[in-house]
Amino acid sequence: MVKIKNLIMKYGNSTVIKNINLNINKNSTCAIIGPSGCGKSTLLYGIAGILKPFSGEILINNFPVKENRKKTGLILQNYGLLPWKTVWNNVSLGLTIRGYHKKDIQYNVDKVLRELDVYDLKDRYPIELSGGQRQRIAIARALTISPDLLLMDEPFSSLDAISRENLQNLILKIHKENNITLILVTHNIEEAVFLGQTIVIMGQKFGEIKNIINNPYFGDEELRYKSDYYKICMEVRQLMRKDEIK
Repeated sequence: MVKIKNLIMKYGNSTVIKNINLNINKNSTCAIIGPSGCGKSTLLYGIAGILKPFSGEILINNFPVKENRKKTGLILQNYGLLPWKTVWNNVSLGLTIRGYHKKDIQYNVDKVLRELDVYDLKDRYPIELSGGQRQRIAIARALTISPDLLLMDEPFSSLDAISRENLQNLILKIHKENNITLILVTHNIEEAVFLGQTIVIMGQKFGEIKNIINNPYFGDEELRYKSDYYKICMEVRQLMRKDEIK
C-alpha cells in the first residue's frame, strides 16, 4: 500500500531523511522506532502529505502523495483537539472539512463515539477530559473518515502504563476489525513490539533505516504475558543499542 523510494527530506540545508526505501503492505501494521531526532516524525508527516520530499517519492496505492488523502487518518502526540470546540465538534471536524453532508456527519460521528464508548462525553470540552479520554476522542476523529491508512505519532506517550496498554489494545482491535493499514511512530520498544507487524529501526544519524524486523508474534492480545514478548523486545533493544555505540 505504501511504497517509499529513495526518499530524501530536508529542513533547509539539513538532511533529515537520507535515501529511505520501504514497503508497507496493505492491511498490515508498521512500528517505526529510533532515538530522538532520527527523522521518525518527519517520515510520518511525509507519508501524511504534510511535508514534501526533497527528492524520491512516496506512493500510496501507487499514487504519489502530494497532499493529505481523504482516506488517511492522522493522530498526533498532543491529540490535536481544538480547545474551544466540544468533543462532538472536534470529532466531526475531518468530515466537515471534507464536505460531507450534515446527515452523514451526524450518523458517522454518533456511530464512532458509541463504538469507542465516549458518546456520553460529546458535549464536553477537551479541558474537561482525562488524557485517556482525549486520546479516544482523537482516535474517534480519525475513524469517522473510514480511513484505509492510519498514521500515529507517539500517540500514547503522555499516558500512564495501564491507560497506554488499554489504548494499544483498542488500536489492535480497530486494526483487526477494519483492516486498516497502521503506521506508528514510537519511542517505546514494548509498544513497537505489541503493535508492529513490521518493526522499522531508524539509526541515530542521517535519518536512515538500520534494521527491519518481521514480528512473528504480532496480533496476539495476550502477548504481554508471554516470554516471546520479552525476547523480541530484547532483540529490538540490542539492535538499537548496537547503533548507539558505533
